[in-house]
Formats: sequence, C-alpha cells, structure tokens
Amino acid sequence: LLGAGSGCLWAAQITYITTLAVRYADLTEKSKEAAVQRFNGIYLGLFQMARIFGNLIASLVLNFAAKSNSTMIGQDGNSTQCRLASNLTVPQSTEWMLLGIFEG
Repeated sequence: LLGAGSGCLWAAQITYITTLAVRYADLTEKSKEAAVQRFNGIYLGLFQMARIFGNLIASLVLNFAAKSNSTMIGQDGNSTQCRLASNLTVPQSTEWMLLGIFEG
C-alpha cells in the first residue's frame, strides 16, 4: 500500500517544489533552472538529514533500552565487564516511544 501511494506523493512533492522555485525565480529575476536545482537540493538534503537523525534517535533509544536491560557477568581488576542478556527483548514502552517519535 505504501509503495502504491509513494509514487504519487513524490510527483506531488517535486511539482510543488518546482512551482515554488519558479515563483522564486520570477520574484528575484534569477534563472529558473538554477532556482529549481537549488530548491531540489535543499529539499533532498533535508529529506536525507531526516533519515539520518531518525536513525540516530532510534539508535540512542534502543541503546538506552539495552543498557537498562544488561546483566553484569563479573569484574576483573579495575574494569567491569557487561554483556547483554542473550534473550534481550525490547520493552513495549520502548516500542511505543519509537512509534511516537517517528509518527509524531
């Protein structure tokens, strides 16, 4: 279902961005091609940054959940070794938190 709608959304987004760029070029009396390239570059840069920050947030949340569920297996000298439990599952509260972050 997502794949069927995403093509229409991409076309609509690019049409909207192109329309904004052409209007900007008309107002500033600059080249339309340069404005379209600039607007597309800004849009795609922000789109990729959202993916990067989304993955970073997910990593931090899951890392925090993993640390709170870790088990101690012993000490040797000055350092403490920690190993994650082999049956580690993500708590439902963490799942809901990630869902809220990505949907909200």
